[in-house]
Amino acid sequence: MDIMKILKKLSLSVISIICFLLTYEGFLQLSEIASSSFVYDNDKLGRTFKPDYNIFFARAEGMYMGGTNKYGYIGKGYPPQKPGNTLRIALLGDSYMEGMQVFERNHFRTKVENNLNNKLNTNVEVLNFGIGGLDFRDMFFNYKFKAQNFNPDIAVFYVKRTNLLTKEKFPSPEYYLENDSLKLNYNFLNSGDSKLRKEFSYIRDFGIGYLLKESYEAYRNGSLNKTILDKFALETPHKKSTQSFENPVTTIDTNLYKLNKKILSELNDDAKNRNIKIVLIITDDFPEYYYPLFNSFSSLKVILIPHRLSDYNNKEMRYWKASGIMGHWNQKAINIFGEFLTENLLSVIEK
Repeated sequence: MDIMKILKKLSLSVISIICFLLTYEGFLQLSEIASSSFVYDNDKLGRTFKPDYNIFFARAEGMYMGGTNKYGYIGKGYPPQKPGNTLRIALLGDSYMEGMQVFERNHFRTKVENNLNNKLNTNVEVLNFGIGGLDFRDMFFNYKFKAQNFNPDIAVFYVKRTNLLTKEKFPSPEYYLENDSLKLNYNFLNSGDSKLRKEFSYIRDFGIGYLLKESYEAYRNGSLNKTILDKFALETPHKKSTQSFENPVTTIDTNLYKLNKKILSELNDDAKNRNIKIVLIITDDFPEYYYPLFNSFSSLKVILIPHRLSDYNNKEMRYWKASGIMGHWNQKAINIFGEFLTENLLSVIEK
């Protein structure tokens, strides 16, 4: 075959592929099936939100429509400088605090803020620093390096068993103990995973790239099959969970226990020295030796969440009717948690 004919066919094939990709990217963006990634890897903060970014996030459980503010946390944006006569509350946690299953106006952050403003004679601002995939150590990191910059009067941590007893799978700064002192390790910057994410970070600026990123992270986390089933659930209802819950830990991880204990001690000291109220919302499925530890720090307000909210098999709290699956809290559970949090924060404020 003539070389020119081969080159012509090859050129047409390349042009066709490019046109297809551009058309598909336009379809993803316009239909809002997928947009560019709303998180990025920061050398100091690890995986964090892009500031001032519109987000449409749809999953089998529900969907979120809102975005981050110019300060880099999700939802309504309040500046670091706190106005006078203002009570500021910081929410810290994983995907449950993040709340990508409902619109911003239906999130318990909004409900708690509105409830407290109606009940108190002071202006109340509730800031949401939740981000999916965090463990307890990451929550503490977010508190120290993000939330504290906004001078909160109350910091609320929502901590589940999985947050406490397992480590997140994304490259990020990690705490460790050295001679009973808390230190930060930034070795993640030199990891192959982190380098790969940075090298191909531009791919995540496209809808197609975002889908590839989601697939890669799902594969790495061992949840690719779950993600595929979630997508399928949008068309064919089934009753598979959208979350992979780790098996209960039956043996003590001494190093992790000591690290968690030190972080709790630091939070306790912060509550005393910075005149800030630290509230820990915890679940009832931790190993028994953790509950006395939580309660041993006098300056920490420890609140046990109602069992129906921590029970992963509670269909009333976790069933999503549109897709027929069990997963994160549904709207009913979010409303219940909003009222529960309001009531307990009022108690903390009054004291």
